[in-house]
Amino acid sequence: MNNTEMAAVFAEQCDLSETKSKVALNSLLESITGALKSGETVALDGFGTFEKRQREAQTGTKASATVAFTADKALTDGVN
Repeated sequence: MNNTEMAAVFAEQCDLSETKSKVALNSLLESITGALKSGETVALDGFGTFEKRQREAQTGTKASATVAFTADKALTDGVN
């Protein structure tokens, strides 16, 4: 599912126009990105946790940041 498809689902389930649902989805994603850039952990109950992790430099590579996602038990159980 891509952003456009997700926004369409939001629009239908929340009784919003597709334009408003796209704005809401983009706002959510920007909020998560901003929090991660600031070094915060983002925990969404029933979904999972996003966390910025620093990777150490290795021979021939620079140190870099990565984003780790840990699925919540409710999400894992809902998928299985």
